[in-house]
Amino acid sequence: MIFKFSFIFVFFLSFNHVFAQRLEAPRSMGAIGDSITAGTLALFEIKKKRTWPEYRQYRNMIRQYFRNKLDIHSFSYAGLSWSTGYGMSPEDIYEKQKLPLSSKLNQEAFFEFNDENFPVKSLYYHLKKNNMKRDIQFKNVAVPGDDTHGMLTEQLVDLNKWSQEQLGQAYPDLVTFLGGANDLCKRSYDKMTSAREYRRQVYVTLESILKKSPKSRVLVMPLMRIDSLTKNLKSEKIFKMKKDRDILTCKNMWKITQYCPTITRSKNLVEELRLGARIEQYNLALKWVVLSLRAHYSDRIRLVRNAENQTIKAEDISIDCFHPNVNGQNRLAQAAWKSSWWHK
Repeated sequence: MIFKFSFIFVFFLSFNHVFAQRLEAPRSMGAIGDSITAGTLALFEIKKKRTWPEYRQYRNMIRQYFRNKLDIHSFSYAGLSWSTGYGMSPEDIYEKQKLPLSSKLNQEAFFEFNDENFPVKSLYYHLKKNNMKRDIQFKNVAVPGDDTHGMLTEQLVDLNKWSQEQLGQAYPDLVTFLGGANDLCKRSYDKMTSAREYRRQVYVTLESILKKSPKSRVLVMPLMRIDSLTKNLKSEKIFKMKKDRDILTCKNMWKITQYCPTITRSKNLVEELRLGARIEQYNLALKWVVLSLRAHYSDRIRLVRNAENQTIKAEDISIDCFHPNVNGQNRLAQAAWKSSWWHK
């Protein structure tokens, strides 16, 4: 009986592999998510040593950023998104990192398709590279700060409107989904979105896409181990002067900014375990949603494999000790590509 089940399972995987090779590449893409998918602060990284002018400029930027004096959208670099990232030229990167820091970026800029212009080898990059003749239209509706409720009530509507106007169909051929960080990121643990409500909102969002748009496929990215931030980065030095003065660690940063208390300011082991359990509940909810929808829509929806157990390291994180930098975005993009229908 076990042998029979194993044979059927292997046959199913082989069939899916052959099907993936024959499947036509998408002509359109959409991305639903939060600041991670929007590419917020992806341009910056933690460095252990900086010059005094650099230290001053970055420190002031971070202060203004967390005091809401700077528009969070101003530091979202859609070209560096793991999903629909369309690239950023080395010249543009240099200009954005010059002092004083500039938050202005032409989000509609498109660059010559080559590796140099794609520091993040996004899912869009891989699809385009595999079929250079194919023109892929895309829309990233990810909004920094949105939880799954905002994705359902606003982003889904925005993506539908764009798709109807630009594509003549309900949703793009391929839609990526990553949500949950802001469901966790609340002022207290009691305020976090319950696993049941999280599952419901994700289910309704993804079913709407599959039901209303028969051509669409959905790729779901699970949550990484966000709780590993405090374990791995607490003592990480963001700014360190040559004379070892004015040292700022991630722990200091989280305390000063009071950013996302449920994730960055856990007081004891019980709170850490509570956060870890909720992350696991969310990922189990995503698995349930995907399996349930696959029963009705077959292989039109997939969950990215081997992403939920990935821990977060210093080399993956931007200067705010929270958002992924280019390296972190690349980790997400690579996992998404390997789980897609077009990866051989």
